[in-house]
Amino acid sequence: MIEHYKISLVKEIIRLFKNNNYFDDYNIDISTPQGFVQLRENGLLDLERLAKREKKDEEKVVQILVESYRCQFSKKAKKDAIFDNAKRVKYLCDGDLSTIYFKFEKNSKKTFEFLGNFHINAKRSYICREMRLRGPWKDFEGKYCCVPDVHVKRALVKTGLAEFDGERAEDMSDDLTREYIYKYFGDDFDLPMFFLGKYFCSIERHEECPEKIRANCKNVKRHYRRN
Repeated sequence: MIEHYKISLVKEIIRLFKNNNYFDDYNIDISTPQGFVQLRENGLLDLERLAKREKKDEEKVVQILVESYRCQFSKKAKKDAIFDNAKRVKYLCDGDLSTIYFKFEKNSKKTFEFLGNFHINAKRSYICREMRLRGPWKDFEGKYCCVPDVHVKRALVKTGLAEFDGERAEDMSDDLTREYIYKYFGDDFDLPMFFLGKYFCSIERHEECPEKIRANCKNVKRHYRRN
């Protein structure tokens, strides 16, 4: 059973998130990445074509990644992942990623672990979330749709929603983080806590945080004890 003060706290965190124009006010770019657009326009999202892995296509993918992707990562590794994952979807998933869940007889844990073969880390949760919300995996366990981001971990510990005695919040296990996120926020998933952790969980901004949340913030309490 969740204590009354935690229920009130969770409601306040959700209110803070939903009352802010998150994407506009915080300059969040949700447009389709240009690199993705270029790959699509060049037919390099076609599963059959990627699975063949022709040299000219590999060279074109690298060219697009170099020209269009700003992220600091190995373009060769990214290129290899694109072609390798296309082959996995074609041969392990019969060309349709959504079939995985049913191949594992609707076992959410096994499905989530299998997605680890695609080397997509946190993006596994986004895929599961979309599949759950859009219908194909409507019975998929919600906790696997939650991203255990470091901002989320810090916010959970600082607000006291998570019981964790470790020295650093980021050391809390991903599994435990997912459990806490879905326990408190359900199908809002990690979004409210990510927003709180990234944009409000600092001494510099704590005065902008609603009083009900600040009252439970361990950082604020330590700050005032020192001063």
